[in-house]
Amino acid sequence: MKFSSIAPWTTFIALLLLAVWSFDGHREVAAEEPTIERPDPNGVIEWTRQIYANDKWNGSPDIAHWRGNYYVAVNQGTLHAGTNGPAIVLRSSNLQDWEPIYTTTGPGSGSAVDCKLLALPGRLIFYYVYMKRPGDPLLAQNPDARNYVESRAVYTDDGQSWSESQRVHEPLHNFWKPKVHKGVIYVASDTFSLGRTDYVTAAEERNSSLYRVDLLRSSDGLNWKKVSTIVEGRSVTETALAFRPDGELWAFTRQNLLSRSRPPYRDWTTQSAEIMGGGIAGPEMIAVGSDVYLAGRFLGYLKNHGPPDSPQTIKIATTLWKYGTVAGMFERIADLPRTSYADLGYCGFVATADGLFIVYYSGHAHGETGKARDTKSDIYLSKLKMGEPSPSG
Repeated sequence: MKFSSIAPWTTFIALLLLAVWSFDGHREVAAEEPTIERPDPNGVIEWTRQIYANDKWNGSPDIAHWRGNYYVAVNQGTLHAGTNGPAIVLRSSNLQDWEPIYTTTGPGSGSAVDCKLLALPGRLIFYYVYMKRPGDPLLAQNPDARNYVESRAVYTDDGQSWSESQRVHEPLHNFWKPKVHKGVIYVASDTFSLGRTDYVTAAEERNSSLYRVDLLRSSDGLNWKKVSTIVEGRSVTETALAFRPDGELWAFTRQNLLSRSRPPYRDWTTQSAEIMGGGIAGPEMIAVGSDVYLAGRFLGYLKNHGPPDSPQTIKIATTLWKYGTVAGMFERIADLPRTSYADLGYCGFVATADGLFIVYYSGHAHGETGKARDTKSDIYLSKLKMGEPSPSG
C-alpha cells in the first residue's frame, strides 16, 4: 500500500490476448482471456466460498498452513484501507468453518493494515503495518504533515498464546509477503531514501524519487538485514517475490515492473511487465513447477457509456495471471470471483497436500455504489486447479 493515498481508480480498454499455457505443466492448451460474462474460461477455479463477512470493510488477507490448520489474517476497518481498525487472525481445520483466534492489541492495534502470515516449523508469525497519519485518510494532507509507518509482528509457538507486538526492522519500512528459500526468509520492503526514520512528510510521499524497495533477509523472521535494493527512484510500492526452481528470484512491483536476480540477490535487472492498465495492485506470486502465477487487483473493464468512475464505465476484478514463456509476459487467465464496481483484490497463496488455494477480498456482493465500494467487503477463498507447487525449503 502506498503510504500517501488510496490507489486511484483508472480505466482502459481490455484487449484480447491469446497464449499457450498448461494446467499441469505438461498438457498445453490455448488460453482464453476472461470476460465479464465468462470469468473462468480456462476452468482453473475448482470452487469459491466466502469465509468471513461482518457487513463492514474487510481486506488485504493472507493465508498460511501450520500444524494441520489453515490461518487467514484480515485487515479490518470502516472504509477502504482500514487504517482505523484492527487486524484479526482466523483458523480452520477444514477450510469451511473459521473461528477468530487473535485480534491485534497494543501499539498499532487501531491501524493494522497489509496483513501477512509466515509459517515456520516451530512458529507462526503474523505481520502487519502500523500507520500514523493525522487527519482524514481520504482527504489531501498539508505538505508539512508528518506521517509514520512501521512493520510489526506477533507470533505464536503453540497456536494458543501470542507474543507482544514488536516492530521488525527499521521505522518507515512496509513489509510485503515474506518467502522462504533454502532455509532463509526473504521479504520485499517499501521505504524512503531519507536522512531520518521518525517521519515522512506528505510532500515527501509525493516525491517519486524518494521511493525505494529493499530486499531483506532473516533467519528467524524477526531480525532482518538488507541484501539489496530491488528498485528505486520512482513511485514504487507493493512487491511480490517468487523463487524459480533454478534459484532465480522474481520480484513483481505493483507499478508494472518485473525484476530478476540470481544468488546472492545483490544485482537486479528490471523491465516493464507490460500488463495493460499500468500494473497489478496488491500483487502476490507463486511458483508452480516451472511456471509463475500472479494475482491481484486488475483495473480492466471499460464500458463506452456513462459518467467517469461509475458502475457504467469501470469494472474491477481480482485476477489470476500466468507467465507465458512464449509471449514473455504475464497473461490473464481467470477473474475471482467476478468483475464488479467494488473494492477488492490483495491476495495470498498457499499450497498444501489439499491443493492450491488463494484468499482475497471483494465487495461485489454489496451493490455497485460508491458507498458500498468504500465501506463493505468480504473475504473469499478459492481452490485452483494448477498442479503441484515447487518446494520452497
